[in-house]
Amino acid sequence: MAVNWTDAWASTPDVLPLTVTKTARLSRAGSVSEPPCASFGEVLQAANEATKVRFSAHALSRLQERGVALSREDVLQLEAAVDTAGKKGARDAYLVFGDAGFVVNVPNRTVVTALTNGDGTLVTNIDSVVFVHRPDR
Repeated sequence: MAVNWTDAWASTPDVLPLTVTKTARLSRAGSVSEPPCASFGEVLQAANEATKVRFSAHALSRLQERGVALSREDVLQLEAAVDTAGKKGARDAYLVFGDAGFVVNVPNRTVVTALTNGDGTLVTNIDSVVFVHRPDR
């Protein structure tokens, strides 16, 4: 029996209903387990978390010791600088941020340490430097 695809497509509505099905997994013990199911909000939150910069415990202690305070706008500028470094293929970058500097592991989006830029500041084991514009400093 031949199917006339023109007639079949003409009778199909413009928007087809979408059905989402779960696939069960069989464990080694033979029991069936449901895969974890995330809501849209959880997926969106996870995507937002993936774009944020994290600070290691070491970096947080260095920020406090050196009296470096960051506003929300500062953190957004750091995130943009990490994005820029990542697009250029950087792995470990030094972000020059006014009178402060941050060593960042770019693939993990983690600030490893924080420094104050001054005489005698030496940073090793980096492959990139990003100058972040700070109009207030």
